[in-house]
Amino acid sequence: MGNYLDTYEKADCNGCGVCALKCPKHAISMEEDLEGFYYPVIRKDECVECGICRKVCSNNPVEAGSGQQTYIAVNPNMSDRKRSASGGIFYAIAKFILGGGGTVFGVTVSDDLTVLHEAAGDLEDAKKFQGSKYVRSRLNDTYQNVEKLLKAGGYVLFTGTPCQCSGLYSYLGGDMPNLLTCEIICHANPSPKVFRHYVKNLEINAGAKVKEVLFRSKENGWKNQTSIIVFEDGRRLEDSVYYQAFVNELINRPSCHNCVFSGETRYADLTIGDFWGIERIAPDMAEDDLGVSLLNVNTEKGRKILGKIEQDLIRMPVDTKTAFSYNHHCNVKEHKNRAEFFRGISSGDINEENVIYYMKKYMKMPFYRKVINKAVRILRRDA
Repeated sequence: MGNYLDTYEKADCNGCGVCALKCPKHAISMEEDLEGFYYPVIRKDECVECGICRKVCSNNPVEAGSGQQTYIAVNPNMSDRKRSASGGIFYAIAKFILGGGGTVFGVTVSDDLTVLHEAAGDLEDAKKFQGSKYVRSRLNDTYQNVEKLLKAGGYVLFTGTPCQCSGLYSYLGGDMPNLLTCEIICHANPSPKVFRHYVKNLEINAGAKVKEVLFRSKENGWKNQTSIIVFEDGRRLEDSVYYQAFVNELINRPSCHNCVFSGETRYADLTIGDFWGIERIAPDMAEDDLGVSLLNVNTEKGRKILGKIEQDLIRMPVDTKTAFSYNHHCNVKEHKNRAEFFRGISSGDINEENVIYYMKKYMKMPFYRKVINKAVRILRRDA
């Protein structure tokens, strides 16, 4: 894999921004491209060609965890689990860190529906990090704030995508004793610009402001989660167009199709995600349909933390390869219509007035493919 600052191939940049943060001359800025993703731009007249930006690139991780252990895991507190996307494991980890006076960093949604990283100093505030947010989050000054807390002797839990965790390590120059990283099993990072258009399109169609987007609501159960739009006038709408565009790879960042973090090799202390395929391995653990987590423990630090919170979890060891065979473990393939869709986004032809129409149009599946997919689902169900 090349370095974006040499190749200018967008598949080589995950957008962490560490190159800009570490530039001693502040000659690099992160700028949004026409697709809505951020990339570094070097001001040549200010650059002294020291090479630091290339050395700190987080898209080339060098040290992975060792001796991985994988678990089926559930937080037995039902209210904690109902608020979460899967089995409520994040909240159990956060509870331990915050109980010891630490700080938790995670992803939330602001009042104007911007998806971004923030800090939480108590358990109530950490609830904002629960649940899935299918938008590439803005890190803003998160890495700097983590560093300040760590250097002051504070304990920090940082949660994010695998590439964001790798970015933090790159920014810090390596691991630190009082840092715990927890990555999600990441499918891909959708475009914030497309999400903004989607929200505005919903508002135009409804004639009301969107108050909240529940990307994966458990109102219909964990296995039948749906996206729910909550309007300021109290109306609720089930609409999965944006979510389907995400899972079908229509609106995702180019580097997600060239991801070095998507395999079984993990770089954070802990990895969490939904345990899809649980009905084939341990169906009893999914009977209440409130969610089950895949928990990967990747480092000795992670193992120590697990030992301290094991009383707050129900867990069962499982073979790593078996677990990941049912869950995301490889690069996602770009949708055949992605380039055409983003040409429309870039030109402005696809915008806040019509983006829902075009997402539906470009995802429309031929009839023969629907028949094949249905047959495959039946065969898998009966296998």
